[in-house]
Amino acid sequence: MDSSGTNGDSASEFLAQLDELHDASFPDDFTIVESPAPKRLAPYGIALTADLDDEEDQEAEDALATGRLVLLHNPEGVDEWAGTTRAVLFMRATVDPEVAEDPMLPEVAWTWLQESLERHGAQMREISGTVTRTSSEAFGDIAGTKTPGAVEIRASWTPDGTLLAQVRAWVDLMRVTVGQPVLPAAVTALRSRLR
Repeated sequence: MDSSGTNGDSASEFLAQLDELHDASFPDDFTIVESPAPKRLAPYGIALTADLDDEEDQEAEDALATGRLVLLHNPEGVDEWAGTTRAVLFMRATVDPEVAEDPMLPEVAWTWLQESLERHGAQMREISGTVTRTSSEAFGDIAGTKTPGAVEIRASWTPDGTLLAQVRAWVDLMRVTVGQPVLPAAVTALRSRLR
């Protein structure tokens, strides 16, 4: 557990990082919405949901990727977290049928998560999670039709870096998973704020 500082200092630092997060900006093709985190898990927290919109198809009903990131803080510390803060991530992305059928996809997707965290200096420890891939086979009148597959990533870890770095890594992960390039961490594009 993190024993640096008092419980009050720990909570104040977490809330200050939430303020930094509220002032941050994100790519225009992401819709990010804040909602309360489950109080039963920790006294402080924030839950973010995000959709990566298809800019090439403005009329598309489904987002290319969707996700949820919950950032929790307990000043008392939690043994299972080995610290006072925990990040809990979920994301689901549509992928090409060939990608969904690749048996290496789960391992590669887990690597994408780790690389996204590293790219933004989102230091962390105690990471664990799962990757699920799904694909469909068409029959009858639509036999032979290629249908998109999906990949889902669920993970949690104890952040040692800033909360903003964790969120930027999550946003990048969604982009990488659908095969879009990401901007280097030092590059800033025109952004829209957290809603």
